[in-house]
Amino acid sequence: VLDPTKFSARSVEVRATVFPVVGTPRVMEPLILNCRWPTVISSRYVATTGDDITGDGTLANPFQTLTRAIKSIQVNGQTCDGAVVYFMAGDYDFSNEPAPFVTINADKAWFTLARYPGAAGTVRFTFFPDNGMNVQKLRIVDAYLGPGPVKGIYKPNQSLCLINVNFGGLGPDVGPGGPAGGFASVYAINSSFHDLNNGFGSKGMLVRGCKFYKIGSDPLQGARMVVQTAISNVDRLTNLGFHPDLVQWHEPYTDNRIVYGLTADTNIQAQGIGSGETVSNIAIINTRLNNTGYGGAIFSFAGPTTHLIVRNSKFYGSSFWRTDKGFVPTSVLIDNSQFYNGSTNLLPKVYGPAVGDGITVR
Repeated sequence: VLDPTKFSARSVEVRATVFPVVGTPRVMEPLILNCRWPTVISSRYVATTGDDITGDGTLANPFQTLTRAIKSIQVNGQTCDGAVVYFMAGDYDFSNEPAPFVTINADKAWFTLARYPGAAGTVRFTFFPDNGMNVQKLRIVDAYLGPGPVKGIYKPNQSLCLINVNFGGLGPDVGPGGPAGGFASVYAINSSFHDLNNGFGSKGMLVRGCKFYKIGSDPLQGARMVVQTAISNVDRLTNLGFHPDLVQWHEPYTDNRIVYGLTADTNIQAQGIGSGETVSNIAIINTRLNNTGYGGAIFSFAGPTTHLIVRNSKFYGSSFWRTDKGFVPTSVLIDNSQFYNGSTNLLPKVYGPAVGDGITVR
């Protein structure tokens, strides 16, 4: 437990070290936290009926554009770190903002776009600037998004955080793309994503309490941490060029991934979870996946696999240890989990030579 009052206002890097009973301690990938930033350092208000000339950005006299709100915050060298722009009900197309879109100075704390809590109706951000949101840390709260993606500018470590948003695209078989383009890291919390080709891919750092439905291809392929999330209706429809996967890691070397409480068991026309590459330190806990009738594997590992834990989980569909593709297990634990349909004795089938030591079942 970390007490934020013990830290000054800054970004803090948290590292976990695992000390095994036998063997060498391992330092896991770091987690970066923003500590002790005030809830709102500065705020501005924007409304479709606002005015960039006569408005002053207050609740009583809002601006009309996001650009004007940002410029008013960044006067006299001030930054947008910790700042919030509140929007009144209505649809906002940021691609119509004055060009080129303003650079947003926020690299220490989140710059937030949020629905004003007292707004009488929904707030929808339909399209983002064509040249992308030039901001290091962007957070969007309590809004409808789409059909255009939230665009970044492909700068290193550019982060997007989506909290309580509903993102709707143009349809699962219309593409390409997902809800975020150009960002290096995406955090999604208590949000819904639907009528899209893809989710966040490997840029998905944390996906918690979310729903994905009407997805044409890959909802969470490559995601690093998935918690209490549900997926349904993964179907490429008429676009047969898609190769749908739920959560699969295709990087040449994948380390430190957690899937906890993932459910995907309604109309899943996709392969499930696993990897064809070298992986280590993978935990799959309290998960239920079902692609019965689809034909693709619901669970499959096909490369050297070290420290894999599968606990309290159920898989309905074909499950394989692909020894013919290089699967070699080291410290693999299958704990209170079952693999139905196309498996052997409720365990994954061995595809190729028999699996040797390295797998424990209990």
